[in-house]
Amino acid sequence: MVAPAAQPVDLHGDGEVQASTAARRAAQGRVRSAVNGALVIDTDGGVDDVLACLTAEHSHPRTLVTTVGGNVSAAQAAQNIAQFTALPVAVGVDPPDRVPGYRHGTDGVNGCSDGVRRRVDEDAVGVLRGALQDPRTTVAALGPLTNVAAAAGTLAPGDLRARVLALGGIMDCPPGLQDTNVAADVTAARFTASRIPQFTWLGLRDAAERTRTPLTTVAASGAAELARAVAQRTAAAWGTVWGGQDAAFYDVAVVCAALGVTDAAAVRGAVSAALDAVSV
Repeated sequence: MVAPAAQPVDLHGDGEVQASTAARRAAQGRVRSAVNGALVIDTDGGVDDVLACLTAEHSHPRTLVTTVGGNVSAAQAAQNIAQFTALPVAVGVDPPDRVPGYRHGTDGVNGCSDGVRRRVDEDAVGVLRGALQDPRTTVAALGPLTNVAAAAGTLAPGDLRARVLALGGIMDCPPGLQDTNVAADVTAARFTASRIPQFTWLGLRDAAERTRTPLTTVAASGAAELARAVAQRTAAAWGTVWGGQDAAFYDVAVVCAALGVTDAAAVRGAVSAALDAVSV
């Protein structure tokens, strides 16, 4: 497993990471000083989110992560990414009236959370605010767009110069497949798509096709325990199209597209590499 981002810290009874003001500000400074020209991944911390972050970690030297509530709370999402990667992580906000679906288990990683609380930054919206002003930066939005909308809403339209690529859209998808990212915060999705000039959706059909991975590959990988349930669920969802033997890891396609990689063979190779980078 990839080394954790920071040493564990003590908790108070509410389960939140507690750090001194000085330590928190230092962490914020490290994250923000690296924003310009970076790849910023805004994620809700599920299984394919972890694989996507691992892909970026090994492909882009300046990758930052912000977390939003979706699969799990923004706070838990941050802990998931900090457990499986060494990337800088900043906690964001949960969508209004969020109702977690726990499609990736109650911890977001199919029961593979180690329970260790790691120190993370606390100002994802601030990180995104800086990122959105830099034309060299790309934001890959893997979850609800609550954080991105909050950051964009504080800036004049002319200051929104970054490229934003988000997972969303179910055109040509099998019946019953839900656009959970958009549904989790419809207002944020509409606002962000209309507000940011360089905003692009990557539909679930395209993301699925690019990341199509045999269940046998998942089972033989280091991430078998982590990814098994999600792989089986997505294989069932795409069963009418693929026959039920291949999984989809949508978020890896978004990060690959943000890195300029859209060829299906290359993206599937990235999925396989990320699966093998995990040990649980």
